[in-house]
Order: sequence, then structure tokens, then C-alpha cells
Amino acid sequence: MVNEENNQTIPVVARELIAEIREFIALKAFHALARLLEDFHPADVAGLLEYLDEEERHLLLGLLDDESLGETMLHLPEEQRGEFLEELGPTRIAEIVEELDPDDATDVISELPPDIAESVLGRLQTVNRETTDEIRELLRYGEETAGGRMTTDYVAVEQDSSVAEAIEVIREAVSKNDIDVYVLYVVDSEEHLVGFVRLQDLVLFPSSAVVEEFMVGDVVAVTADQDQELVAQLMQRYDLIHVPVVDDENRLLGVVTFDDIAEIIEEEASEDILYLAGVTNDEESPTTPPLLSMRRRLPWLVMNLGTAFIASMVVAQFEGTIGKVTALAALMPIVAGMGGNAAVQSIVVMVRSIALGDLGSRGRSKAIVKEVTVGLLNGLVIGLLAGGIVWAMWGSFQLGTLIATAMLANLLIAGLVGTTIPLVLRKLKFDPALSSGPIATTFTDVCGFLTFLGLATLTLSWLLK
Repeated sequence: MVNEENNQTIPVVARELIAEIREFIALKAFHALARLLEDFHPADVAGLLEYLDEEERHLLLGLLDDESLGETMLHLPEEQRGEFLEELGPTRIAEIVEELDPDDATDVISELPPDIAESVLGRLQTVNRETTDEIRELLRYGEETAGGRMTTDYVAVEQDSSVAEAIEVIREAVSKNDIDVYVLYVVDSEEHLVGFVRLQDLVLFPSSAVVEEFMVGDVVAVTADQDQELVAQLMQRYDLIHVPVVDDENRLLGVVTFDDIAEIIEEEASEDILYLAGVTNDEESPTTPPLLSMRRRLPWLVMNLGTAFIASMVVAQFEGTIGKVTALAALMPIVAGMGGNAAVQSIVVMVRSIALGDLGSRGRSKAIVKEVTVGLLNGLVIGLLAGGIVWAMWGSFQLGTLIATAMLANLLIAGLVGTTIPLVLRKLKFDPALSSGPIATTFTDVCGFLTFLGLATLTLSWLLK
């Protein structure tokens, strides 16, 4: 059990703990250090490892028992987990994953090179053939699908079973596999899912009652190949703690549990946040090696550089106008920048709505109209405000009118772009969050410069008065 003193947020006490851990290491007091680690939850141990160097991390992981080590590895960033696994042989890895639930063991094995993964499975099969078969079955599915997320640790009974028989099945499953049972699934003789029974109903009905008589027949289920994001949406919408996974013939294959759903929601949110910033790997963390981070981020920076040159080429077409009204050079980044900010606001709203499944076929058109309207209203307010400031600073009513008009137009465009690009990318099977990068920035920059400088060129004689 975790000590109350140590059951704190790791960053708050990290400095003292690191000093204590390093003192134990320096004294080679490894038994005392192992006892210290026993007081921490595996997630806290994983969080603490971020503050240690590589040698210290490996030493601490080596002091954990197989069960704690397996749970701790699940909470490590992918790079750290990969580094540690590389140093272990297949036999040691098999000993560790044997202590994990089948779905968690599958996550670890799926990250191994194919030859090592097969060797681990071979060693595991000599110890626990049933678990190995379950892991092999789970490895068939994509990592981000319902099948890849499900666990085969569930309890099911046939529909003609009595309450007494159902309770005995639960008792045997818990004693044999040490699993948590929240829902009892009901299947027919061919393993087709037909309903579920809440555990409290097994207490309320007599032992001779047949589960088919009081089971809930309306089951929300997903197929194994459906995306994990859909599973999370269903669980949130219907307040579920489990989502059963079935095959194309509605045979029960496994369940996705609430802890996996929480992980899915966190992963999807992290992925979208990082994509919005142009970081395309959701495993990126402060401990990621610099060269690896550089390789992941550089392509997006190169793409942004290319789009920046597109915007500069637009500006270059109006050198004559800028030369005659030099104030335009100082003001044009304001128009482009405000358009980019407004587009990102619309994108964030759209990406969130898409992720939560809030947009139906009619919802898309309503969202476009709504964001364009917001862009128009914001454009009026910001345009008038910017125009007034420019008039006061430069003493030119014409220049103030120009930037107000350009700002109105670009914020209107930003609302349209920020709404439609995520929808188009989703239609093309790309992650909608990618739209916040070069695409939206290029649109708003080019449109902002083109509108502002184009209007300036058309009204040049008026501006020069």
C-alpha cells in the first residue's frame, strides 16, 4: 500500500526523492532502495524515472519485481520502454509480460522487433499456452482499433444458465485469473452476444432464476476493427464502464475496459494537441532524445518554411505599392497574424467536435455557417478597433479604413478556412488536427497579404492624398 507521505504528486517531491535515491545508489544500499520503491505506485515510479539519468533508470527498474516492473513499463514513454527492453533477453521479457494482463502484454510485445517478439512468445508459450494464444489473437488487430485495445479477461455465461451457475462461473474466473468483474455478459450456445447482467441483479433474483429472464438485451458493442476513438465516444455517451467487442457475426471476442478508455481519451487529446503544434508523434516527451525530436519536427518546419516563401512571393508582387506607402510594411503582418489566430480558434473548435462525434451531416453545414458568422462579427469589431488605432497613430483616415476592411475580410476567410479544412482532411482520411499547421497558416497569410496589399494598390491614389 502506498504511504500517505509518498502518495504525492511526484514533481513536488522529486528533488528530495532524487537526492535520497542517489544517496542509496552511492552507498550501494540496493535493498533499502528496493524497499523504498515498494511504497510507490508503478505510475509514480515511472514518473520519477523522468528525472533520473539513463544509468540510474535502468538500475531502479532492475530492483523491481516482475509484476511491479511490468506495470511500471506500461507507464514509461515509448522511447524509455524501448531502451530498457533492448537490454533484456527474450526470457526476461517473457517473465515480465507473463505478469501483465493479456492486453497490456500485447502492447509491450507489439513494440518489439518481430524476431524478438516471436522468441518471447515462444518462451511464454512453454509456461502459459492459454495466455500466449490470447496475446497472438490480440496482435492480429491494429494498435488503435477496438480489437487492439480489448482484453480477453471477461466473464460470460450462456443465456439458459441459472443465477447459481452464473455466480459459480464468476467465482471460478476470479479465483483462476484474478480479474475484476463488473458486468456478466450473456451469450447463446454459439458465443453470440445477446445481453448482459448487472452483478446486483444476481443478488436480487433467486438462485434458480434463469439469466435470460432478467438480462439487459440492448447491448452497445463495437466490432474489432473499429477505431478506438469511436469506442471512447460510445463509453462517454452512454456512461459505460465496459464496451464489448464482437466479430462480424456478433460473437463476443473481448471487452474494452474503462481504464483503457481513459488512456484512449488521453492519447487522442495529446495527439491532437501535438498535431496542432506540428509535432506528429504523440509519444514525444521531455525525455525524448534531441536528435529523434529534431527528425520528427523538422519536416513540418521545412514545410512551414516553404509556405512562408509562398506568402513572401505574394508580398513581392506589391513592392511598388509598399515603396510608395511604407506604412503598409509595418501593418500587413497584423492582418495576416490576426487571420491566423482566428483560423486556429475555429480549427480547435472543429477538431474537438469531430473528436467527440458531435457533428452529423447537418451539423457540418451549421458549423460552417456559425464560424463564418463569428468571423464576420469579430472582423467588424477587430477591424474597427484596428482602424481606429491606425488612424490615431498615422493620422490617416484612408489607412485606417484600409486595414479595417482587410481585417474584416481576412477574419471572415479565417472562419471559413478554419471550419472547412478539418472537414476536408477528415474526408480524405487524414487527422483533422493537422490542419492547424502549414495549410491554415498559408491560407490566412496569403489571403491577408493579398487583401490588404491588393486593396492598397486599387486605392493607392486615395491613400496618397
